[in-house]
Amino acid sequence: MKNNTPVKLKLFLGSLEPTKQVKPNENYWKLIGEKGRVIDCIENDNGRVLVLFEKNLDNFKLENHNPVKNSLWIKKSDLALDEYTLYLQQLEKEIFQRSSFMNNTKWFKIFTEITNHSIDTVNWKIKFLLSNNEINFRSIPNFNTKGFDDCSICPFLFKEIEWISINNQHEIDGQNSEKLKSDHFLTLRQFEKIRIILDGLGEFEYEITDYQLIIYGYR
Repeated sequence: MKNNTPVKLKLFLGSLEPTKQVKPNENYWKLIGEKGRVIDCIENDNGRVLVLFEKNLDNFKLENHNPVKNSLWIKKSDLALDEYTLYLQQLEKEIFQRSSFMNNTKWFKIFTEITNHSIDTVNWKIKFLLSNNEINFRSIPNFNTKGFDDCSICPFLFKEIEWISINNQHEIDGQNSEKLKSDHFLTLRQFEKIRIILDGLGEFEYEITDYQLIIYGYR
């Protein structure tokens, strides 16, 4: 465990609650679940590392006399890695190395307009910046100004999106050619709507082929 490693308290003294009666100002079990970061990874004689908590320990009415305010010496076995904070750190590092074309405002405008125009999203795919997988995006879930908060693959932030692709060809089995042409025509009409929306909202990094439109968050 290195300095600045994001952690959260999973136990205190190896348990979820006091094993004997303790004073209110020494009930550090109240901090279980709270996040912080290691600021001194060299273990002391009791096998503890120094953790700086995100929250003000005075709000928990706990004793805190270390030179660094809001820090406590915690056993390493009582700590768990804060995986989401680590992920966000990796995300920011990757974003720094890329050319960015989008922000929260732009993504919010796009999804708002697409929702308002009731555009079909059956043939959409989404690619996240830190993943090699392409995920089918079959409906637009609830979203806010920073990302999506209600779908099978989220919550996730807009800044996690590397690109979104829209395919203008249906994959239909067992349908006659007339039906296929009809579906294809309707999709092309919506395909053109998306392009008009993008051009009307501002500057976006996107490209169009005969069968696909890709909106880039990063390249």
